[in-house]
Amino acid sequence: MRSVVVAVLLQASLSFAQPLVGNVGERDATDRPIELSAEELKDYQALLREPEVLFLRKTFDRFAKGDVQGINPIALNGIQEKHTDGLRHFDAAYFKSKFMLVQIAPFLGGGRVLSVVFVDKPDRMFDCWVFKTRDSGYDLRAFTQDTTFQPREIQIIYRNFLKDPKLRL
Repeated sequence: MRSVVVAVLLQASLSFAQPLVGNVGERDATDRPIELSAEELKDYQALLREPEVLFLRKTFDRFAKGDVQGINPIALNGIQEKHTDGLRHFDAAYFKSKFMLVQIAPFLGGGRVLSVVFVDKPDRMFDCWVFKTRDSGYDLRAFTQDTTFQPREIQIIYRNFLKDPKLRL
């Protein structure tokens, strides 16, 4: 059932790029928030307890307090000249905020990519590559801004998630 939740969130993300068809007219997918059934909400809450998600929360908490020890240098400093990646290139207020999970997807290089939006600053979406290490720990391998959505779309599409304290970590 967890895959259903991820599929619903991913579908919303993908439908942004294409206008809805049928009798919707000029309205596009960004004109309304995602709504999940009670069962889908329960599954979404279960996703928030996934080890990679909990690891990410701890990493953000540590970084917000100034503790960078053990954080992968690429995730910390980024590698792009445009400064759209690397924790250090973004306001610390992001990492002090709770986040909502947009999707979890397998990554070709191993591990998973978690897409998140910070509740107190819902103006950007971020992709976090979390990799399971040989010692059964986790490593944040990359932190990148996802420029798919503009702030307005994020705030409309994910409104229900941003407002509900049970749907964020």
